[in-house]
Amino acid sequence: MEEKASFPGGSDACLKYIADNLRYPDNCINGVLTGLVIVSFTVNEDGNLSDIKVERTLDHMLDEEVIRVVKSMPKWKPAKLNGKAVKSKYTIPVNFRVSELDK
Repeated sequence: MEEKASFPGGSDACLKYIADNLRYPDNCINGVLTGLVIVSFTVNEDGNLSDIKVERTLDHMLDEEVIRVVKSMPKWKPAKLNGKAVKSKYTIPVNFRVSELDK
């Protein structure tokens, strides 16, 4: 790859998008369920995302929330090879934690 796929605005913008849109499911807050969910997806040539799947699960409700947020993302800038947009796989870790303010 001469250019990796990227979220509009870069990695920091991607992390901010996730943080701004991720909603901790009520049932999980009560149980203080925390940890890491790893999600992967394909960035297609047109920037749309497909093949979204959880690579590391924590809880089905948290997994579903991560998938919901990834599906809601704007189009990405696709990867390029020899100047041409190509499909590529991307993986993102999403950390769930509850602060005292969330309880």
